[in-house]
Amino acid sequence: MYKLRFQRKPLLLIAILAVSTVFTMNNKLWSNLTQKTINNSTYESNERIDLYANHLWGRGREEFGIFRREGNLGKLTAPSFPEVNTKQTRQWTFMVYLDAANNLESYGIEDFLEMSSVGSTAEVAIIVLMDRISGYAATYGDWTDTRLFYVDQGDEPYDTTADEAWGEKNMGDPQTIVDFVTWCVNNYPADKYALILWDHGGGLSGVCWDDDNGDDNINLHELRNALETVYNNLGIKIDVLGFDACLMGMIEVAYQCRDYVDYIAFSQETEGADG
Repeated sequence: MYKLRFQRKPLLLIAILAVSTVFTMNNKLWSNLTQKTINNSTYESNERIDLYANHLWGRGREEFGIFRREGNLGKLTAPSFPEVNTKQTRQWTFMVYLDAANNLESYGIEDFLEMSSVGSTAEVAIIVLMDRISGYAATYGDWTDTRLFYVDQGDEPYDTTADEAWGEKNMGDPQTIVDFVTWCVNNYPADKYALILWDHGGGLSGVCWDDDNGDDNINLHELRNALETVYNNLGIKIDVLGFDACLMGMIEVAYQCRDYVDYIAFSQETEGADG
C-alpha cells in the first residue's frame, strides 16, 4: 500500500521519477526507442512516441498510443438516488466494482463468495456492483446484466438476491463508477471509504474491460475524471483505492489519483486469476 502524498514531497517525487521511469510527468510522455516493438511493429532508435496520442513521430505513421486523452472525459454527474436502506455511519464502507463481464466471470463469482464468507458487520459495509456476461459461467442463475449487492454473511450472487438490478451497465464507463460510489455514500455512509476496482488491468492502458460494451475500459484519464467528480460532488476523498487487477502498480497510475485518494494498493506484477 502506497500513501499518496506527492504534492507535499516534491523532491522525493523528482527522485522517484528520475530513477524509476523513462517517462516525464508533463503534458507529453516521450520515450526514445531502440528496436522497440509496439503493436507488432518494430521501430528504429531515435523515433519518438507521443504516448498521449496516436502518432508515431519520425515516419509519420499513425499508431495506437497507450496513454491517450480520450474516452468519457466530459463532465460526469453524481446522480440522485432514493435512499434505500440508510444505516448509521459505520467505520468503513468497502465498495467493490466487480467487472466480471469477460473471461474472469467465474473468478468474480469466487471472489463474491469469499466476501460473503465474512459479510458486512455493524462497523463495515461491503457493497458489490457486479456485472456478468454469457458464455463463461452458467452458475447462480447465469444472469448477464449488472446487479448491486449489500453483502451479508452467507449471501450467494443470484439475480434474485441482489438488492438492485441496474440493467446492462458499461463497467468501462467512468460514469458507472460515479453512480456506484454515489449510491454507496448515500445509503451506507462511513467515516472511511475503500473503492476496489476488480478485473483485468493494463497499467498505462487502464483497468476494467467490459466485453458486453465493445471491450470498453476505464483508462487513466477517465479514472481521474471519476475520482474528481466524486470529490467535487460528494465532498469525499477515497481513503483506500485498491486495484484487484494486474500490472497497475505504476508511478503513473498513482500520479493520476494523487489529488483524490489517500492510499493506494496495487500490484506491479500479474496476479493470479483468483486475485
